[in-house]
Amino acid sequence: MGARPAVSTWLAESYSPGIRREDVAAAEERAASAVATLRGEGVAVAYLGALLVAGDEVVFHVFEADDATSVAEAVGRAAIEVARVVEAESVPWAGGDDVVAELLRRPAQP
Repeated sequence: MGARPAVSTWLAESYSPGIRREDVAAAEERAASAVATLRGEGVAVAYLGALLVAGDEVVFHVFEADDATSVAEAVGRAAIEVARVVEAESVPWAGGDDVVAELLRRPAQP
């Protein structure tokens, strides 16, 4: 196995009864703004987007950062309530692409 990358992928789990796409879009805008501010302060963090699982009333906000503390700071500044922040590893699927990257590239379905 190779060396662990310097930047890891993190999921910030947000549970919200009745969550709607519009709510997720607003949270994404706040997260992107918070990350831009943090990057301006020298914090290595990036916001990649969100995955909505409406049937479970959960949103997974996807970040890249050196540590969970940077992600927690970003979601705090974005006023996104999260149950937890966990490190995640994307496993390439049969097509060879990174699963998370592929999901985030797809356009939203109405």
